[in-house]
Amino acid sequence: MREVELKSLVDDVELRRALVENAGGQLVFEGSLTDLRYDSHVGDLVQRDHVLRVRVYRRGGISEA
Repeated sequence: MREVELKSLVDDVELRRALVENAGGQLVFEGSLTDLRYDSHVGDLVQRDHVLRVRVYRRGGISEA
């Protein structure tokens, strides 16, 4: 499996959200997340372009790993 993410600055969150929703998109998560990334002390994973990550989602104070 290959995960691809697009990250960008958003100038107007409400406008962009409305445009996405008007195009058929649906909000599936609203909250915060924390990425915990792991590697060896010499960076073996980074050298192979691999990531070992635990992503914690927080919705209303409840953690979902």
